[in-house]
Amino acid sequence: MLALLTLQNELPQHLTPRTTSESGVVLALFVACILLIAIARFREKQVFLYLFQTVFFLRPLDDAKDEYKVQSSASILFILQFLVITAGSVYWLFFRIEPLSHLNQLLIPLFVPGIYFLYQLIVSNLAARFSGNAGILQEFNYFTLVLTQLFGVLLLLELFVSYFQRDLALKSAWMIAMTYLAYLLIRLLRGFWIVSKQGVPWYYIILYFWTLEILPLLIAVKLLYNDEFQTWIG
Repeated sequence: MLALLTLQNELPQHLTPRTTSESGVVLALFVACILLIAIARFREKQVFLYLFQTVFFLRPLDDAKDEYKVQSSASILFILQFLVITAGSVYWLFFRIEPLSHLNQLLIPLFVPGIYFLYQLIVSNLAARFSGNAGILQEFNYFTLVLTQLFGVLLLLELFVSYFQRDLALKSAWMIAMTYLAYLLIRLLRGFWIVSKQGVPWYYIILYFWTLEILPLLIAVKLLYNDEFQTWIG
């Protein structure tokens, strides 16, 4: 009898249910993202090769654009997958690490990655329009779209592993955050290279990235997480 009571006390510790309210949402996001990638892969057989070579092997974008069109259905599906998985990552990490009492506390952070992605495209379009360098706009935006698609797949893999390894929830938050920072850094460095190749002075490039891309991001972080921001800067 004593052994049976002991076993009953130990079972809940080992058979912790994984299906919770937030788990159902994340699983639905996984299914949606996998379907989007599968359809895109069906539409474009070599899509992963194109994305990887363009981002990490400094492949000339003029050559890449002949093989992979960012206006294609596969490209649009990958962009949609990026928007879904970044929102899903924010949702899951907030509920796993710091549960929120009201859903409206999550609405702004939930869409920040997608909003910032659209902001990048809008700002680069405006900058190119006012500077008269349409060639730079086309090349820089092409790389931004390709980079976004590839990192959407990487984030999906990271969230998938993190979801089934609940003990790594805190570490996964840092891993996903570092991945997104790597995304921003690669875009910054490749963008600097693309624009400088067109003969634009380096100080104009730094001025553009600082005033129109980096500074607004820091302001948004300060507004959303003022207390944490004060701690970071001392």
